[in-house]
Amino acid sequence: MKTNYKAIIFDFDGVLNDTEEIKFDVWQKIAKKHGKKINKEFYIRNCCGRSGKKIAGDLVRKYGIPMKVDRLPKLMHKASIPLLKKHMKPIKNNIQFLKKSNKIFKGNVGIASSQEIGMLRYSLKKLKIFRYIREIVSGYKMKNTKPAPDLYLKICKKLKIKPKECIVVEDSEAGVKSAYNAGIGRIIAIPREFTRYQDFSKANIVIRKNSLKIKMLL
Repeated sequence: MKTNYKAIIFDFDGVLNDTEEIKFDVWQKIAKKHGKKINKEFYIRNCCGRSGKKIAGDLVRKYGIPMKVDRLPKLMHKASIPLLKKHMKPIKNNIQFLKKSNKIFKGNVGIASSQEIGMLRYSLKKLKIFRYIREIVSGYKMKNTKPAPDLYLKICKKLKIKPKECIVVEDSEAGVKSAYNAGIGRIIAIPREFTRYQDFSKANIVIRKNSLKIKMLL
């Protein structure tokens, strides 16, 4: 199969591994310790796909959680890691898409995620897809996170391609905007339950069904 692009980059959480329910539950437990309850619809519409610090800021402002914004993401990360390791939920259709992409792009496949790098590598190995990936970039410690373009600019540099020469697969508004702001050539959005209400107007293609027709995407 021929394509005009030189590489493809996948987000991880929500694209290859369904993690949003676990993340929401952890945030909810933190809020409950302080006598607060997070509305799920608010979380879905405002928090999914964003960095831990930005989510923490929104929750502190909305619910008055009496904690410093800088401390909350660290607390959330520490509490979520054991659960994420225990409850892997591979998104099978997207994983098959990644495996086929590895062949189409001659191994030029990247992962760009806000997840911490150690957890990211662990998850990719656990899902048995680590060998299909050429480069991995984590935005966990980046100053400018999605929707800033930094994450995608960095992985394009590692893959030795121009942003306009690659495809990005995302599931969130913040991720799509990050790719758009980086000047990515083609952006594919595959919304999940927790991101279905978000704005995907910056994507070239939005897939809301399970079937992926790869010829149409590349």
